[in-house]
Amino acid sequence: MKKITRNTYLIWIHLLTWLFFLSLGVLFFTGFWPLHIAIIRALANGTLYAVIFYGNAWLLFPRFFLKRQFLFYGITSVIMLAGVIVIRLWLMRNVYGPPQNDSFPQLSYLPGFFILASFIFVWFLSLVMKLSDQYIQQERTRERLEAQKLQAELQLLKAQVNPHFLFNTLNNIYSLAYRNDPRTPGSLMSLSEMMRYMIYEAGHARVPINREITFINDFISLQELRLPSKPLILLDVQKFPDSLLIEPLLLIPFVENLFKHGIVTDREKPAVISLKIIQNQLVFKCENQPANTKKPEPGGFGLKNVQQRLDALYPGKHNLTVSNQPYWFKAEMILEIYTT
Repeated sequence: MKKITRNTYLIWIHLLTWLFFLSLGVLFFTGFWPLHIAIIRALANGTLYAVIFYGNAWLLFPRFFLKRQFLFYGITSVIMLAGVIVIRLWLMRNVYGPPQNDSFPQLSYLPGFFILASFIFVWFLSLVMKLSDQYIQQERTRERLEAQKLQAELQLLKAQVNPHFLFNTLNNIYSLAYRNDPRTPGSLMSLSEMMRYMIYEAGHARVPINREITFINDFISLQELRLPSKPLILLDVQKFPDSLLIEPLLLIPFVENLFKHGIVTDREKPAVISLKIIQNQLVFKCENQPANTKKPEPGGFGLKNVQQRLDALYPGKHNLTVSNQPYWFKAEMILEIYTT
């Protein structure tokens, strides 16, 4: 079924409105004139009102009002109103003829301001319509520009994640290659798979959360290769349906942060990565006792990047709490669940 456009919808609204207006005019005038005169009078009056309405909307408003030439707009509006009033008075005196029903008020008894008021009302209605339409168009333009700006900012933030991760990982593989570690080819293969995900899948607005978890597992395995002893990381990850989606590369900065500050090998205090659904919300927790208690080096932007993306993608629908102390790091992020 073909979708009705906004312009088509507006055309039908205008046509039906004028048809209703003319029908009322014919019904009213048939009580005082023959049918053919009543139709002519209703059509003539409707034409004059249409001249005012569309003359203002299509000619005077865009040519003078939008260009802020308010003096010319006022003068031309008065000229247009005066012209249609003269035409209407001439028609009443010379075309319509006297009414068959004496109860119809004669011209001499009609207050002049009544005719003027009716035309001014139509002119004012046209002005209000154009101002409303102009406001709606400006709002849509503003929303479109904001959406484009937001999309550009998100693409920039997401692009920052990729080289940041690649820079760290290549350093790790370089370290393996420097030591002639036999795990180097496998590491390159793992990096290739992760880059495939980042290039071909992470470009989407949302990805299945199970795919993001696989990426995190591969990342942890790759990071473990550069360490002299395997760190203890407790993965407490719930099994999720394939329909559950998340913004790609949103969780990895927290996992990167664990390795950035070092993971202790104390089995009583393992690093914990938890991801569960609690009361229809996605709850992610990441905590660790850093092996390196020195003040973090400048230049890290991962967590700030996450906060900016959350503000843009989950406005009012997220909660992020980060505690980054010298002897303990803990982050908790709660998101609204998205499904396909």
